[in-house]
Amino acid sequence: MADPTTPAAQASTTADGTTTTAAATTTTTAPAAAATTTTEPAKADAAAATTPATTTEPANKEGAPPAQPKVPEKYEFVVPQGSEVFFEASDLDAYAQIAKANELTQEEAQAMIEAEAANRQALVVAFGEQTKADPVYGGAKLVETQQLAKRVIDRVRPAGHARAEAFNKLLTKSGYGNHIEVVAFLADLGRLMSEDTAAGGSASTGKRLTEEILYGGTAQK
Repeated sequence: MADPTTPAAQASTTADGTTTTAAATTTTTAPAAAATTTTEPAKADAAAATTPATTTEPANKEGAPPAQPKVPEKYEFVVPQGSEVFFEASDLDAYAQIAKANELTQEEAQAMIEAEAANRQALVVAFGEQTKADPVYGGAKLVETQQLAKRVIDRVRPAGHARAEAFNKLLTKSGYGNHIEVVAFLADLGRLMSEDTAAGGSASTGKRLTEEILYGGTAQK
């Protein structure tokens, strides 16, 4: 009966009963090669085990400050110096609603206010230049024009009048206090009042003339 513990030696026995050296060498080195092959999966598994630890690291480390929201809870506007007359509290509230509707940041909303202030300042200057350049009411006649316009305002909306402050604020805020059409209208009205008084009329007559021009003859109280 063949010895079961030496299958490699029996497989290399020649027909004449002798064992070759080459066959013996091949038989003894084969297990070593097999052992080497079996160790590769272990290394691959070890490398794979370390990969998740690197890829699953949180993007934000613990303790880092949270990202700032794009739209603030409340906008804090700073009106440029010299432009305060253009913005009341209600105006700033309206701009805040526009900014929130458009998802503006605090910086973007502030830039919007500054741009609007610059536009209004430019408008006032443009109206003023147009009035100064007018051949009838501007130039050498500008001072007289302004005095006549002021006379009307002082007569119709004198200090203490219930609507005096709101009227003057409207002219200043809109810039139309410098507009040639508004200035010319008030100056013409002031000249008519002056002519009526010089012709023997009284202050009350001048007041009635003002009411006729402004309100079509119906006195307003």
